[in-house]
Amino acid sequence: MRWVSGSYSRRHIRLPMSEARDERDATAGSREPSAHSRASESSSRSDDNVDSVLSNGAAGNELDRFSTRHSMGMDAVAVEPTSSIVEIPDDYYERLAPSRKVVLVVLVSYCAFLAPISSTSVLAATPEVAEEYNTSGSIVNLVNALYMLFMGVSPILWGPLSQVYGRRMITLVTAVGFLASSIGTALAPNLAAFFLFRILTAFEGTSFLLVGSAVIGDIYKPVERGTATGWFMSGSLIGPAFGPFLGGVIVTYVSWRVIFWLQTALAGVALVGAYFVLPEKSEFPCLRLPSRYL
Repeated sequence: MRWVSGSYSRRHIRLPMSEARDERDATAGSREPSAHSRASESSSRSDDNVDSVLSNGAAGNELDRFSTRHSMGMDAVAVEPTSSIVEIPDDYYERLAPSRKVVLVVLVSYCAFLAPISSTSVLAATPEVAEEYNTSGSIVNLVNALYMLFMGVSPILWGPLSQVYGRRMITLVTAVGFLASSIGTALAPNLAAFFLFRILTAFEGTSFLLVGSAVIGDIYKPVERGTATGWFMSGSLIGPAFGPFLGGVIVTYVSWRVIFWLQTALAGVALVGAYFVLPEKSEFPCLRLPSRYL
């Protein structure tokens, strides 16, 4: 009985201790979260930290942008926008009378007729020229090729010079040169002189094409240039078509040198017309523009 009683009493004493341990474990379990709950809490805490950083960064960026705008507003220098297209006022095109503009168009169209007709009028006289200088027709045709070559090269010079010294000055100088070269071609004693004067004729005559189009651009507004440009281009296009016909008629009845004497007379008319009709540089509206339009 005593052992049983002792055993019973021992078991009776042991039961409350196990219950106390269970209570402590339950209390500890309630105080310490599980691994899943710890992970969830850590994730939510990291999200809160990220949101906090982003919000602070956004606020910082707003402050930075504000300070930048403020500093630019205090220190910025106003810069006017620039453009490669400059509109010229209409009143600059109205300084010449309409009748004088028409006369100028007629003059530059006539001048544009000279160099092209000179390039083709001699084609009909190739056999006669070759016989005159004891050479072949291929050599004479080489002169025509050089004529066209120098027609393409000369605008490199006449374009800038006409802008600096004016349309009138360049037209008069080249008209004198064209006239003198035509006389030299008509009197050429040998093939070398014929080559030289033909090349000079091409070099001088091309300026009429360049200066003529520039004159039209100087006196007419862009919306009014169509008709004037059409008449001007007609001179440069009719010349090559009419040249062989004219040269053939002349060679049939007289010497081939008459072609260049006629060319000399045509150049003289252009020189006289440019002298009396073409305005000075100061009279061209667009060449008198203020510096902001140039």
